[in-house]
Amino acid sequence: MKDQEYTLSILKMVINNDLENHHVETSQDLEHLESKRDQLVWEIATKIYTYSGHKVELSMVRDLVTIHLKRKRRQFSAAKPLERQERQPQPKTPIRSNVDSVRWIFLKTCSIICNYTDVNAHRVSMASRIADFADEKELTQILRDLEEVFDIKFPHQATTQIKTVKHLVDVIGYQIKLHADYQPAANYESAIAI
Repeated sequence: MKDQEYTLSILKMVINNDLENHHVETSQDLEHLESKRDQLVWEIATKIYTYSGHKVELSMVRDLVTIHLKRKRRQFSAAKPLERQERQPQPKTPIRSNVDSVRWIFLKTCSIICNYTDVNAHRVSMASRIADFADEKELTQILRDLEEVFDIKFPHQATTQIKTVKHLVDVIGYQIKLHADYQPAANYESAIAI
């Protein structure tokens, strides 16, 4: 188990270092990087395999790239208000038809929790108490990223009321269902199959 944790932490470090090498100085640079996200994921995974022979999960690389790009976006918006430009509104990413899947929500949530804490994904379960591996500051960052990933808003009292991962997953599922674009899966049983 210790070897897996070590391997995961090294992979995260390598991926984050590679992402930092992409110098993003303007919002146009960031938009360009966001537009080639899938290509970036493939290049990073290929580079890791080429140099180490380790097969990294593309979903983990994708999640780390997404979080990195969202952090950069927040940095730009915090540094200076973006100038209002006449633009065509960008369509929101459609909510997946398997959004009802507790497993899908749990896996995304677990990935984000592991990015902010030193916890191995294998140690996170639905029964895990969030306070056991995240302090209040980390929980705030986790909730912020979850809001971006799932395109939801948590209630203001969420940091004090959410005690377990199951509760967090339930709240995310509820918030997604409240979302205006939510459309339930055609086959509910297949959507929640684990």
